[in-house]
Amino acid sequence: MEGLVHKTNVDAIIFLYETPLRNPNFTTWVDSYRHRGMTLLGRGTIEVIDVLNTNYIQGLVGEISYEMGIRSVKVLVEPEKSRSTGKPFITDSNFFATKLISYSIIPIDLDKAYPPEYDSNLLGGVEYVGFTAFGIVVMTSFVFAIWTVMNRNAVVVRAAQPFFLMILISGIFIFSSTIIPLSHDDDGIPESKNKTFGVGVCMAQPWLAFTGFSIIFSALFSKTWRVNRLFHSQRR
Repeated sequence: MEGLVHKTNVDAIIFLYETPLRNPNFTTWVDSYRHRGMTLLGRGTIEVIDVLNTNYIQGLVGEISYEMGIRSVKVLVEPEKSRSTGKPFITDSNFFATKLISYSIIPIDLDKAYPPEYDSNLLGGVEYVGFTAFGIVVMTSFVFAIWTVMNRNAVVVRAAQPFFLMILISGIFIFSSTIIPLSHDDDGIPESKNKTFGVGVCMAQPWLAFTGFSIIFSALFSKTWRVNRLFHSQRR
C-alpha cells in the first residue's frame, strides 16, 4: 500500500479489511500523507467506527457480506461513472442495499468554527410595551366602570343597561390580561424559570383569551337578542 500511494496519484482508499487499521504505524502513515488530501474509507464495523472517531478515516461504507472484492468496488464505481458520463445508472437484481448507508464524521470543534445562530424570538424591551398597553386597558376599564356606576340612572346608560355594560367591561379586562403571560419569556435561559411557572404562563394565555372573548361575545349577543325580542314584542 505504501508503494501504491507513493508512486501513483490515488486520492481515495477503501479498506476492505481492518488489518491496515490495526497496524500500530497506521496513524503515523496517515499523518505523513495528509498533505495529499486522500479520502480513507472503511467498512461499517464497530472497530472501524472507533477509528473514524479519531479522524484517521473520513467515512464508512456498507459491505455486501457474501460478495466481497470486485463486486463491492463496482457498487461504488458504477454510480460515479454514470454521473460523470451523464448516462443513467440502472440497477439490476444484484444491486443490494446495506444496513449502513453512510457515517460521516463531524468535527468536534464545528460549533467553534461556525458558531450556531439561533433566533429564540426573545421579546427584550418589547415586553414593556405589552405591560404599558395592559395598563392603559386596565385604567380605561376602571374609568368606564366607575362612570357607568355613577351615571347608572341616566337615560342613555339605562337604555344601554348598566348590567350588560359591566359584563362587557369585565370581559375586556380579562381578555386584555392575556398580554401579561404573552409578555413573559426566559431571556434565553430556560433554567431561570421553574416548570410550574412555565406551565402557568403557557396555560394562562388560552384560558384568559377564550374566557374574556366568551364574556364579551355573550354580553353583545345577549344585548342584541334582547333588542330583537323587544322589537318583536312591539309588533305583536
